[in-house]
Amino acid sequence: MKKIIVDVGATGFPAAISYPDGFKLNNKEESKVDSTLEVYLFEPNLDFYNKLIEQFGELTNFRIYPLALSNKKGTFDFYLTDKQDCSSLKAPKEEAWVNRPDVTNFTMLQVEVDLMKNVLPNIPYISYLKIDTQGNDLETLMGLGKYISSIKFIKIEMPCINLYQSDYNHWDILYYLKQNNFKPVFFENISRKKDGQLIEYDCFFERDNN
Repeated sequence: MKKIIVDVGATGFPAAISYPDGFKLNNKEESKVDSTLEVYLFEPNLDFYNKLIEQFGELTNFRIYPLALSNKKGTFDFYLTDKQDCSSLKAPKEEAWVNRPDVTNFTMLQVEVDLMKNVLPNIPYISYLKIDTQGNDLETLMGLGKYISSIKFIKIEMPCINLYQSDYNHWDILYYLKQNNFKPVFFENISRKKDGQLIEYDCFFERDNN
């Protein structure tokens, strides 16, 4: 069965595609000849997008989009932070990023935004969906519409405190995925403050068919 991987906020691709077993991507040459692999990458930061094009653009089993995904379509503000992998459709909250001018300093750009269900309407299923959109993760899930029922595994960043303006926290994401028959199965990249307060973590969900 073909493995269909979708990476939204593909800055860390392919290293971020790490779990569960069977989804570890090897080098580009192996991916090129792997007839069982189909990959869709979304990255609105043009610096990172161009790097992905340079690395994977000639592979016929890869599709790379200079788009942000959400639950609405249009042209919207994009906050390009000095630490570019913290960039977001939402402004960083200064009180959450104390002594982090690399995140609180940003350039505002305009980017194209769409819903995943609009961009990938002909995919029969998604084997593995990874989302890391810096505070816009729940909206990205919502943009799947009915296609959320065709996903086997989801990896998503789970914020425990509000790091960006008007973002949701991990309880909201957990509730939404539970309502759509997903259960958490694995945690990693757990980040804490010096006082031990949980900041964020990555969580892997599997579709619960019971």
